[in-house]
Amino acid sequence: METRHTTQGIIVKAVPYQDFHRIITLFTPDKGLLSLFVRGAFKKGGGGSSTPLATVEVTYQEKATGLHACLEIDALDMRLAIRQNLPSLEAACHMLRTVQQSQVPEKAAPLLYQLLLFYLEKLPQTPCPAVLSTSFLLKTLRYEGLLAFPSASLQHALPAGFLLDEAEQALTCVLALCDAHSQLLPLEVSPAFQKKIEHLFAHLLR
Repeated sequence: METRHTTQGIIVKAVPYQDFHRIITLFTPDKGLLSLFVRGAFKKGGGGSSTPLATVEVTYQEKATGLHACLEIDALDMRLAIRQNLPSLEAACHMLRTVQQSQVPEKAAPLLYQLLLFYLEKLPQTPCPAVLSTSFLLKTLRYEGLLAFPSASLQHALPAGFLLDEAEQALTCVLALCDAHSQLLPLEVSPAFQKKIEHLFAHLLR
């Protein structure tokens, strides 16, 4: 007998299927990444409730294939403030990609889920949204046990050819270890620094 479950989660990916359906990847606190088939997604409100960034409540039926059948989906938060600001939207999408790249399907990661919720909530209030997306990337590496401190070890973790100067190492520590949003508000990150951290992320995940 196929089991039904109800859970909440953040949509990190949505792919159209045929004319009216959608396959979504949902990041949940209890099941990690879930793949759900939303039949008739574009017939119900134009598919708005199954778009990336939305927090939704779903009832789904488990399938042995790993692509579960979504029976009901209700939007709880569409995050309109993020969608109306390009830097915030880019930062949010970067965080969603970080989750997709780092998490194993159906492996619970409740602390990372709560961090993503918190950072998405704070994005519209953050002068430099890229600070949050870079911090989320570094905290994900720590959560997965792939990045240790003190900062002296950071340089050895970077791929060959990528260097962090003293100021960048100090910034990396703050972004990875901060425990309050107020610590991030005065910070800025350059595109060059972001690129270095993205290379670090890709290198450590291999």
